[in-house]
Amino acid sequence: MSERAKGSSTCGETSSQTAHEISFTVPGPPKGKERPRFNRSTGRTYTPKSTRVYEDSVCASYQQAAPKGLEKDGIWSATLRIYFADLRRRDLDNVIKSVLDALNDVAYADDAQVHEIHAYRELDRENPRVEVELVCRK
Repeated sequence: MSERAKGSSTCGETSSQTAHEISFTVPGPPKGKERPRFNRSTGRTYTPKSTRVYEDSVCASYQQAAPKGLEKDGIWSATLRIYFADLRRRDLDNVIKSVLDALNDVAYADDAQVHEIHAYRELDRENPRVEVELVCRK
């Protein structure tokens, strides 16, 4: 998947054609979303640091590929090709959650706008990564 963004209209426009498609690659080993942690002294929950770092990497990869000024409304579909460096068992859904959550308020207002998800587990021992394709359907 190449790093590209296409489409000149914004997603919020009503049209029978796809308003835009954005493809990007998150380099490095895929990272699943960890469960929130609880701080007993403050009584608050927090996201573990390794999850925050990975989500920041997802945001940076998206922002490099996406044209500026895209609207965040609309209905989205997501395709993720998740390339692991080995064949150990891992839950794809945690990686999907990491990527989609990272794009909240970045690609779309909320990941509840993603109505269709396709995910594929792949093996690439030399180049683990996640390739993401987002399509705003209307």
